[in-house]
Amino acid sequence: MTKLIIAIIFLLIGIPAVSKAQEEDAFKEFANAEKIQMLKAYAKKDATLFQKHLEQLTSKYERLNATDQQKYVWEQWMIKEEYYLMADLYALAGEKEKAIRYLEKSENYDYMDLTTDHDLDNIRKDERFNKFLDSAKIKESKMQAYRQNADKSGVKYEPPAAMPVSVYVQVMRQFKVYYNAHNAEEIDNMFSDTWGDRKKSLYTTKVLDEQMKQYGKLISFKYMGQDEGDRYQAIALFKMVFEKSVHVMGISIHKDHKLGTFRPETSSPYIDKLLAKEL
Repeated sequence: MTKLIIAIIFLLIGIPAVSKAQEEDAFKEFANAEKIQMLKAYAKKDATLFQKHLEQLTSKYERLNATDQQKYVWEQWMIKEEYYLMADLYALAGEKEKAIRYLEKSENYDYMDLTTDHDLDNIRKDERFNKFLDSAKIKESKMQAYRQNADKSGVKYEPPAAMPVSVYVQVMRQFKVYYNAHNAEEIDNMFSDTWGDRKKSLYTTKVLDEQMKQYGKLISFKYMGQDEGDRYQAIALFKMVFEKSVHVMGISIHKDHKLGTFRPETSSPYIDKLLAKEL
């Protein structure tokens, strides 16, 4: 009887933890599904439908308590990116007030985005837009100064160079095989020796377990182009179709034809627009 009571107590203690984990997984899946719907709406330039899904996502996020919200760093970033795309759609529709409001909510101070994004042309003469652009320019200047200081530090860095598309695709084929086979060791071996001692711990079994749980198996991938936001124009972007997720991965390849930069899930307004065309 005592053993039975103890077993029941442990069972009851374990229930909340399992339920909490399930809730976290459910929110991530919900957020990813809503993002896909927003990108489809963006491709159609449907501001009303886009806003509907954006409000559904932000409403669910805002209902979380402060502690839980901090767990979803990626989703917080995602919401800000979708604010930016919402600003794009309203600017295209000529609704300047809404466009400015969502641009400010996005906090996207990427100077290149703001100066090259023609979707924002309708609000470029607005004083508030130019004030936002000035803030972005200041941040860009600080980043350039930081890079110059880093270059003077004496630390040698060999930036990756753009490779033929066939090289990126071949590396992704290998990644797909090893990922679906749950072979973290072979994925580690795909990284360039420029990673040094860190190479052995870049893709641990634990990391692979977490990604497999969140994304499921990798079904297919498609080369989308180079990341124009990359300083060296050397990061290739791939549309990744998993069982539970569709998102973009970014990789660079060193001259030894091994992985340099590796972003399992990467996003920006520019990348979102590319992905929207593929959905």
